Amino acid sequence: MKKVLFSTLTAFVAVGVAFVACTPADEDTTTDNEAADSGVQTTTDGSVDTDGSTTTDGSTTTDGSSTDDATVDSGVPPTDIEVTVFSDNKPVVGATIVFGDSTGKMTKTVYTDAQGKIKETIAGGEMITVAGGPALPDAGAGAKVGGYVTPDLVTIMDVKPGDKLVVPFYPGNTTPSVDVTFQTSAAATEYNAFVGLCSTGGGTTLGLTLEDAECIPMPGTPFSVLGVAYGEVGFVGASFKKGQMLAATTNTAVDFVAGTQPASAAWSSTTTDITTTLTGTDSLSKSASYYGWATMISDGMAFDAIEVNSEGSPTTGKIVNGFAESLQTMWMVYENGSDRRVIKRYPNTTTTMSTAVSELLPSVAPAASDVTDPVRPTMKWTQSAAASVDGVRVSTYVGDPRGDRYISWKIISPQGTANEVKLPELPAGSFTGTPIVGDVTLLEADFVSNYDQFRQLASVMANRDYNAYVGGTRAAGTVRMSSFSEAK
Repeated sequence: MKKVLFSTLTAFVAVGVAFVACTPADEDTTTDNEAADSGVQTTTDGSVDTDGSTTTDGSTTTDGSSTDDATVDSGVPPTDIEVTVFSDNKPVVGATIVFGDSTGKMTKTVYTDAQGKIKETIAGGEMITVAGGPALPDAGAGAKVGGYVTPDLVTIMDVKPGDKLVVPFYPGNTTPSVDVTFQTSAAATEYNAFVGLCSTGGGTTLGLTLEDAECIPMPGTPFSVLGVAYGEVGFVGASFKKGQMLAATTNTAVDFVAGTQPASAAWSSTTTDITTTLTGTDSLSKSASYYGWATMISDGMAFDAIEVNSEGSPTTGKIVNGFAESLQTMWMVYENGSDRRVIKRYPNTTTTMSTAVSELLPSVAPAASDVTDPVRPTMKWTQSAAASVDGVRVSTYVGDPRGDRYISWKIISPQGTANEVKLPELPAGSFTGTPIVGDVTLLEADFVSNYDQFRQLASVMANRDYNAYVGGTRAAGTVRMSSFSEAK
């Protein structure tokens, strides 16, 4: 962990987020080519930005730093904590937030207002559990909230006065859609529209549903649309629109023909070749598999590079000229359920990028959980070697007492010294059975100095793909993560 300080409006975010891996069973699991995502940030006026970092006054900036206290202009007194809850890009009214002391024992329950916010006075060191809706523990027999019987959960440990935490959920009940109209290309036989890692293909008029967390911008933040045209011989050209904003109540129209939105609308075949290499592969176990990806970052979201070859090192691809504000690479090493990744951000002028095997964190493996208290079990893990990290995310799954699905429960925690996390107390009837661990991910970023910064940023990404994100429009920065998956 590099101990660095960031100036309030310059160095920029990155973690809004970044971090933690998801298991195949996890609702926010990504596919092998999904390499990044966008974060969130709250400003001094309570609006939302793209990175989740906080300033010295308790508001959020672009630098990834956290605050030592909060001042009057932030709207969060130094003794208060502020939490904002979103679901599918909209504030949640009446979302349940359970406060507990440092041991996890419940102390009070509060509910979000019309803006999806709560402000409460705390001493520091407590933990909070946020539900993605108002139905905790029960809204009546058979009651449903937003299409799901019971909301998912996020617990954030060791919160501090002045924290401004943003916790988005993505149940997929009211996903936004973007209607795209492309110019016709004589050489093209198929057109594809991309918003982040979501895409659809067909003719020149396409409807793209933003159904994954990795392609939904936070409220009040811009997004880009990338078009790629293919013909009989493959790639024909690309076009893009940047700085788009989601419509509040209807589908968002993005017209590449007659629209007045900024950025290029004409098809262009001009691309630049890029190469990313993993060095030191001879030191890996012969049973290890490794894969590389390259993505273009525009408006804080990752878009797959064109014609990527990710089979072994080096990985090659093409980027669309003028589209990316920065570039991102990810190398993943997988062996016996251990998933280790290094994610790097580079300036958009870079054409050759390199990652060393020595940059990987030690592998993580599950250990037997202590279920003496089945309602509050202690989740445990082991590491192949010692490593100092910024924070940990534990993903657990619990039975829904009023439905036929598992509730996803994410816990954001300091690393500690025992490699374990004891789950907090919740209202009786919140779930059935004993929580089971899905994965544990350690995260270290060179732009995060401590857990205070990690906590602010990790809350934004609790229900997104942590395992491949650096964050915001940062032009540099490295995230290292290590997790296990498919724990039994």
